[in-house]
Amino acid sequence: TVTDEKANWNEVPHKFEAGTPNIAGVIAFDQALSYLEKIGLANIHQHDQKLLQYAKEKFSPYKAVRLHCPENGSSVLSFTIKGVHPHDIAAIFDEEGVAIRSGYHCAQPLMDRINVTSTARISFYLYNTMEDVDRAEKALKNVLKIFKITQRRHGSLLGNNPGLLQKSAKQRQVG
Repeated sequence: TVTDEKANWNEVPHKFEAGTPNIAGVIAFDQALSYLEKIGLANIHQHDQKLLQYAKEKFSPYKAVRLHCPENGSSVLSFTIKGVHPHDIAAIFDEEGVAIRSGYHCAQPLMDRINVTSTARISFYLYNTMEDVDRAEKALKNVLKIFKITQRRHGSLLGNNPGLLQKSAKQRQVG
């Protein structure tokens, strides 16, 4: 009970609960789960992996680009461009209409371990398309152009750009 003169509080833990439960949120969450189950989580994963592989094929031939992702991982492609800060990469991608993240990604110890200050990161999900990856490559070319980095490509898929996570694992075996 609350009046102008006093308030009567409930016992712990009930006195810390905030008002009416989010019923609409529970209903929406149920619908979202039904939607994902209808598509199929395995189908979503397969789609995401297809986009990730396509992005690796598009990005890895550029000599200045270094991919930082495990061989078999999630649908996230982290990368750096020699001589360009990831925040600049993200800003230029944004101007091209491509939303990416840049920074530590809540993984500063990993960044320290793989010896980078931060990375740019593209995440894929069921709403992304191959055309989105093509648009990302176009944004990448624009970064290289703005920073006057040669766009010369090399031939192999990963070429001189092995994932740092793989390199880090090799370093741990040696050390």
